[in-house]
This record gives sequence, structure tokens and C-alpha cells, in this order.
Amino acid sequence: MTPHLPLTEATADEIIARTVYQIVLADYRSDPLCYDNPTTRLLDLALQWRSLGLDVIADALQSVAFHTAGGNTIASWRTLHSGLALQRHQALRQVGRNRRR
Repeated sequence: MTPHLPLTEATADEIIARTVYQIVLADYRSDPLCYDNPTTRLLDLALQWRSLGLDVIADALQSVAFHTAGGNTIASWRTLHSGLALQRHQALRQVGRNRRR
């Protein structure tokens, strides 16, 4: 299990990545057969969220779709986005600086 920063210390990108992962997970649990082709389902999901006016979530869902189109997993997308934020946080801690707010 990947360690997560507390939300109070997480960047906006980290929070969006974690939120989008939970959205995809909930959608998969509600209808796993839609994920026979995950790229198509994720693009459809992005369109649904965009129609609701939530462009940030829709953009992240598109990013997940393109990531899976390249043969990668949804979990690896989240790890990539969460991991970058965690690495930045750890690097700042090592040099004795806190994250800027």
C-alpha cells in the first residue's frame, strides 16, 4: 500500500488524483462489465463529469484514459500522481523546508 500524505499536506494534484481514483473505483464496483475496455469507459465518464461542469475531474479522468490506452493500469496512474507529490514533500522535509501554502 502506498503511503499517502494527510490531506492537509497534500497538493491539489494529489487530492484530485486520489479523488478521481475513488470515483473510478466506485464506478467499477457499480458496473464492472463497462470496464471491458477501460479507455472507452473512462472517456465516457470524463464526458459525464464535464457535462456537470466539473472540468478538473473530467481532465483527470481523460488523463487516466490516456494512461490506460498506453497499456498501463488505473492504479499506476494514481501511484504516479500521488508518488510525485509524496516525493516532493519528502525532499522538502529533508532540506528542512515545509511545503508552501
